[in-house]
Amino acid sequence: MTQNATRESVPVTEKVINAQGGQQSRLDCRFDLIDCSAIHAVAKVLHEGVTVHGYEENNWRKIPERDHLNHAVAHIFRHWEGGSGEDNLAHALCRLHMAIGVREEVPSVGSPDTAPKPPAGGNPLVRRNAVPLPPGVTHSDLAKAARAAEAVKAAAAGAGNAAK
Repeated sequence: MTQNATRESVPVTEKVINAQGGQQSRLDCRFDLIDCSAIHAVAKVLHEGVTVHGYEENNWRKIPERDHLNHAVAHIFRHWEGGSGEDNLAHALCRLHMAIGVREEVPSVGSPDTAPKPPAGGNPLVRRNAVPLPPGVTHSDLAKAARAAEAVKAAAAGAGNAAK
């Protein structure tokens, strides 16, 4: 499927006949390769949003693609930093699911033409304060933590090479 494929564009091509003579359309996608535990994790996050946080069902459809992507990246960074008591990979995957759902249902939401512009000279993928930080934590703190993590990785890689 292409990047902008929609449910309506999932190709249904020629008919196939199975060993028992049953006929059906051939699908050009493999649902049997989807990991069930990952889908379960997404469903759990969605359920938690409604039951624990009180969001209305499908509230996520009212949020632009860009915001979902920003939150997904924030969860990935939290995972790399050691987590925050929640399954950050599940939350990141859920936000990516939401971004795809919004993109495919309402192409104009979150598109480059309608997305808010970053500050002059800012990173176009990051909007400042788009993800609430815990009290007392600043973006500078996150940047320092990321640099420290990279330094630890580099030191570990160097130590591994020195032992050889």
